[in-house]
Amino acid sequence: MKTIRLFSVLLFALSLSSALSQAAKPATVSVNRIGDGPIITPELDQRMGGNIQGPSLIKVPKWIENPIGQYYLYFADHRGEYIRMAYA
Repeated sequence: MKTIRLFSVLLFALSLSSALSQAAKPATVSVNRIGDGPIITPELDQRMGGNIQGPSLIKVPKWIENPIGQYYLYFADHRGEYIRMAYA
């Protein structure tokens, strides 16, 4: 029984090692920062307040019908009062 268990563990380790060695290499990403200030500021709209949290930028996927921009930026108020979207 111990031999079967040991063989199973070794087989699992070998297959895991093989799978990890064949993992895809990460893609290279190029980022260019324009300006040195924040993208979203409280001055853009008085309703936003001063505690803007968690901006998330995505490139609009091709499967979106009639997109209003090429990029969507989602952001929220820290207190959870709203989630807003900007686009470009």
